[in-house]
Amino acid sequence: YRTYVVGVPHYFQHIDDRLKENQNAHFTALARVSWVDQRSNLELQSKLFHNTAKIDKEFFEVGPGWRYPDTSDWFDRPQLLKALEHAKDHNLDLLFQSVDRAIRKYGYHPSRIDEGQPSQHEFDEMGKLAAGYGVKLVTIWHPDLTLREVQSLRSAWVMKCRCVTGGRPRKANRRGRPCK
Repeated sequence: YRTYVVGVPHYFQHIDDRLKENQNAHFTALARVSWVDQRSNLELQSKLFHNTAKIDKEFFEVGPGWRYPDTSDWFDRPQLLKALEHAKDHNLDLLFQSVDRAIRKYGYHPSRIDEGQPSQHEFDEMGKLAAGYGVKLVTIWHPDLTLREVQSLRSAWVMKCRCVTGGRPRKANRRGRPCK
């Protein structure tokens, strides 16, 4: 794995490393999508959580995943706060699919994916928030992956989950029978 981003491994731990420390670990999970139109992806994230680890409780969030710079609190991400509170109360780690499901650079847009990595300050703020609750942040996909690598993984994973192979739809053969 590449390690482009300074500070990510400090705040986020890969699930394999966490399970090596405690094979019976349970997690609080937070699934996030950016737009309401992507709600079906919340179900896919939920399946991934349950296939990967023991989940105590799941939280679902629809929003951009960033913290507005003009606020001094995290109240614009209420589901994140609820998930952290639950994890704290039950002495659990908070599980995300990937780092970008936990935090995004303010103003991120998919068309500028190479500029989308959160700043060190944004990572520090997320780390302080989790530390304030006494909760560890854990990801299923390795935290060192770049946004482009995560997007590539996510695209392939969603296609596999939906049994889509990609490419053009198959045409019926010349005799009018569907292709096999």
